[in-house]
Amino acid sequence: MERRRFMGAFAAAPFMAWLGISMAEAAFGATGNVPQMQTPFPPQVPGGMPPGPGQWPGNGPQFPSVKFDKHVMLEQNQKNIRKDVDLLYDLASKLRKQVDKTDSSEILSVDMIRTADQIEKLAKHIRNLARG
Repeated sequence: MERRRFMGAFAAAPFMAWLGISMAEAAFGATGNVPQMQTPFPPQVPGGMPPGPGQWPGNGPQFPSVKFDKHVMLEQNQKNIRKDVDLLYDLASKLRKQVDKTDSSEILSVDMIRTADQIEKLAKHIRNLARG
């Protein structure tokens, strides 16, 4: 059965191509005057190729130069880590109080689960900051 479907699809492909060409000829006339899209970008240089390095009008596209000072970035990461560790400590203390207050074998505290998720996300964030 699969071979029959494959052969049917294989035989239908030339018909579909012929149908597409026929419809295009009917829409645009048999003369072949198919409208061309005008795209201003990228500009063309002699030979019909897009410009290479140094051939862009006006010395090429201008991108802002961004220089990263690694030392400043590491100091900022250290400040963020300290701030996030303080927040992590507060969340862990809050979770500890919630665990002490509720009996988790009988009651499932949604607030306790949310706090645990926040702790997990914050710990992953701190790990990524520490990695650099």
